Amino acid sequence: MNVITQAAAGNQKKVPAVPGEGQSQRLVTKQQKGLISDDSGCCVFRRRVYALLDDPSSSIWAKIISVWIMFLIFLSCGAFIFKTLPIYYHDSSPIWDIIEAFSIINFTIEYVVKLLCCPNLFRFLIAPLNVIDIVAIVPFYIEIAVGSGGAGFAFIRILRLARIFRLFKLSRYSTGLQILGKTMVASLYPLGLLSFFLAIAVVIFSCVIYIAEAGEWSDEMGTFVRPDGSKSPFDSIPASFWWCVITMTTVGYGDVFPITITGKIVAAVTAICGILVLALPITVIGNNFTAQWATLNSKEEPAPEEEAEELIIAVSSGPTSAKQAKHAQKKLAELEEKLAKFQNEQQKLISQLKRELW
Repeated sequence: MNVITQAAAGNQKKVPAVPGEGQSQRLVTKQQKGLISDDSGCCVFRRRVYALLDDPSSSIWAKIISVWIMFLIFLSCGAFIFKTLPIYYHDSSPIWDIIEAFSIINFTIEYVVKLLCCPNLFRFLIAPLNVIDIVAIVPFYIEIAVGSGGAGFAFIRILRLARIFRLFKLSRYSTGLQILGKTMVASLYPLGLLSFFLAIAVVIFSCVIYIAEAGEWSDEMGTFVRPDGSKSPFDSIPASFWWCVITMTTVGYGDVFPITITGKIVAAVTAICGILVLALPITVIGNNFTAQWATLNSKEEPAPEEEAEELIIAVSSGPTSAKQAKHAQKKLAELEEKLAKFQNEQQKLISQLKRELW
């Protein structure tokens, strides 16, 4: 920071032409984005086209294209949903097929152009968002190739159902969906613990409710019956799994319920234990979401160190007037405050991570 103060005071010393480490990293980043041409014009053009389709924040035209793709996603999914209404069951209007074909053509052009302009083919093909893109496109062409008479009707319905996966394409243009996806990936271990605890609790409480609510065996009906003569819904432990999952997740459909005092006590304990089992891992998932959100916010703003280096270059590249020196000093104070805040946030994240690990 002293270098900035000296430069702002009128220091005429030139900065060496060779960029420092921080400058080199920024140059590499700009080269990757296609802002600096270190290669042939064709490669620069490919990078810019790829950024146009893959990064909505790269330019105003990229933003327009992303809005158009999102409109087509909602249009095609909306057409698929409304077409299932009974009033359209016998509708032979071609409008639905036109909407579907028009959307698929746009999605296909987008995918093929990105495929041709991608910097790394293997990474492009295995990237989750690109896998979603191909899954949203391929069923349409398979359905055309197979035809309604070339395979079973159930297979065609499954292919048509795959159209709804186009909604996942929105994650490319939605920051919130990206944060949610990263949170789920970071929370795989807590989610695994949640599934494990839930499975153990379901087995235990299903056994207990079976003993409490099975009733008496009826040779005439070939099943367990309740005191009122109706068939018991808890006639086996596997049959009790459904009730146990619905109770532990506090959904409570009411289609299956205990009627004895013992069964009601077991149900109350099951519901309370379900809340405890779900609460512990969900807290960790919430903390991961907060950490991902903080990381995103820190990436959107340039690091204070980078701003300081840019200020050094600006004030040391030539003579500075009194007005420029005053502006540089003001900027220096802002950077010092931002740097302190940035370091405090990083320290909080490190402390939070240590608490979770311990």
